[in-house]
Parts: sequence; structure tokens; C-alpha cells
Amino acid sequence: MKSILFLSNGHGEDIIASTIVKETMNFLPNYNILAAPLVGLGQPYRSLGVQMAIPCATMPSGGFVKRNLKAFLRDFRAGLLGLVMRQAMALKKAKKDIDIVVAVGDVYPLLMARLFVRKPIIFLPTAKSDYIAPHLPIEVNFMRRWARIVLPRDEKTAQALRENGVKAKYVGNAMMDALDITGEDFGVEQGRRVITLLPGSRGEAYNNMNYLLEVVEFLDKLAPNDLEFLVALAPSLDLKLLSQEIEGSQWRIDMYNERPLTASITSQSSEVKIIQGMFGDCINVADIVIGMAGTGNEQAVGIGKPVVTFPGGGPQFTEAFAAVQKRLLGDAVSALPRDPKRIAYEVLSILEDKERYSHMQRVGRERMGQPGAAKRMAQVIAEELERLQNHQKGEWV
Repeated sequence: MKSILFLSNGHGEDIIASTIVKETMNFLPNYNILAAPLVGLGQPYRSLGVQMAIPCATMPSGGFVKRNLKAFLRDFRAGLLGLVMRQAMALKKAKKDIDIVVAVGDVYPLLMARLFVRKPIIFLPTAKSDYIAPHLPIEVNFMRRWARIVLPRDEKTAQALRENGVKAKYVGNAMMDALDITGEDFGVEQGRRVITLLPGSRGEAYNNMNYLLEVVEFLDKLAPNDLEFLVALAPSLDLKLLSQEIEGSQWRIDMYNERPLTASITSQSSEVKIIQGMFGDCINVADIVIGMAGTGNEQAVGIGKPVVTFPGGGPQFTEAFAAVQKRLLGDAVSALPRDPKRIAYEVLSILEDKERYSHMQRVGRERMGQPGAAKRMAQVIAEELERLQNHQKGEWV
């Protein structure tokens, strides 16, 4: 059976790719979908029942090894090289059944597709934008030579790539189609303002919760009985590990018996509700977000939620990462040092300043684009497959 392979390298990239997968299944029901999550276990694919084409594993860094020698060495000792080799061999074995590859992320999945699958490639460069910094000349060269079409995350980047000879087209940002919003309000009391906490989706999220809870303490002192706190906890994270992380502090975790609430983190004076698996509703119900997440922060501003952010202690949400995200999202994000009291004051300041609040909403929606991109990307895949069937014979090299 003819197959489309989705290659991605990160949790956020897996979410974006799986959103396109859902639309592709509707457009091309006669095609088999294969997934190759190069980082992590690929849970977003698995939830759709998509077949894995490669072996998967979670590394200590969560995939963040670039410019971080310590993280790379930890992953290397944990078997990174062997995993990459097994993935490469699996891709070579699967290539005979693949018609086209959709690579999502930075140039790493593009490189893996070119070296080991050697079939036509559609590339979604989600990791870079000209709002932050242009792609490196070598990256542009790879896209120009290897990709049939490139679908960047914004028109500014697409225009720059076209000027450098890349066949690039902006059809929207599929990240904004990855939100499932049902209208759930999690029992929030009327009149209370909701602050949603995003600790991230990788291992460092456990430690990040400690920082976020410090901010909650200050907020509860500054605005007692006025705020409600939610945590959007990624399905990949373990409540037992989170409980161990906060053990010894004033906080403890209590389990809920009924959905949609999963658990709560409580102290003598505060409660933070934990929700797993309803991320879209968690940010939709929020008045403001305190985020230490990559994709999550971007999706939050995209639906008009101001975000206050600060660096964590792990390899992902570093000071440098937060600064880059600030450039990407502009005034939709307030990026501060890790100072719980200052962060708390900033959250309340934004909530009280209607003009600034509206400005942050407007900028976020402009930077992230309108929903519907995943369907348009599925159409591009269908069109490219049709061109291949009409004009191409033999193996593509």
C-alpha cells in the first residue's frame, strides 16, 4: 500500500505533524500513514493509531542537545548514537513503501529524509522564522536542493526563502490547528480571573513547577480570593514524579476522582488544579498564561492570551530560548528574569491594563496566523502526490 511518512523531531513538532496527519487521512484515505518521531515516543501520533516506522526512545535532554555539550554527553551515554543508527536503518528499510516524506522541525528531519529515505520531501521548517533570525545559508541550500516544496511558519520567512531560490509557500501555521477546545471551564468560580501555568512537556517541567508555585504564592498574597490557577500538564509527564519533585515543600498533590480535573496541588492557603489531556481548554479559559513552554506559549498567544515567561533550570527553556521566543512573538510575550515577586507583579499589571492587554492579544494573533493551515497543508501533500504520479517514473534520488 502507498505510504506517506511524517518525520519530526520533538514533542511540539509531533503535535503539528499529527494535526496535518488527521487532515491528510481525510484527503487521502487510500494512503497509509507512517510516523518517524526522531525525538521521544511520538505520543501524538500514537493517539491517532499511526504506525511507527522507527524505534523510539526518550533521551535525558528531551532532544535539546544543540549548543549544550552537557546535554549531548548525557544523551550519548544513554545510547543516543545507537538510537540514531537504528532509526537510520529502519528508514532505509521502510523507504521502498514510501511515496513522499513530510519533514517537520529543523533541518535534522530534512537531513534524515534525504540521507536514508531518498523520496520526495515536503518540508515544514518550524524551528526558525525571519522574525527571529534567517535560516543559515547551508540550511537554505539544503531546502533548495532537497525539498519539493517548503511550507514556513510565516510569510516573512517564506518570502526570504523564495528570494534565495527555495520553492516556499506560506499557507498558515498548523500549530494553531492543534488545539482541541471543547468549552470546558473546569468549575472556575464566576468573577475569578484564571491564570494557566505551562511548565513545559519535557523532564525539566517537574522542576519548573517549583518556580511556578513560587509565583502562585506571591499572586495569592497580592490578590487573595481573586485568582484561580490551572496547570496544563502534558500527558507525557508523570504525577508521581511531580509529587516527588515538590516533596518537602509546603505543597502536596491530591488526586481527583472525576474528570476533567486530574489532581490538585495544595498548600494551606492555595490550590492549583492540574489538568492532563485538555490543553486547548486550559489556555482557552485563561485570562493570562505563565508559560515555560515552546509550542504551548506560541499557541496561547495565537488565541489571544497574553503570556508572561521566564527561564527555567533545564536544557529547553533557557534564558537564550526565552529571548528567542520573545523576538518571535513580540509584544504578545513579557519575558522576565526568574524573580517570582516581579513575575507576580507583572501578571497583575497586565491584567489591570486594558490597553496593554488588548495590544498583546492583537500581536499574538498576528504573529501566529489564523486556523485552517493543516487542511491547506494536506491539500499541498495531495497536489504533490498527484504531480508525482503524472510526471515521475522510477525512484527519486
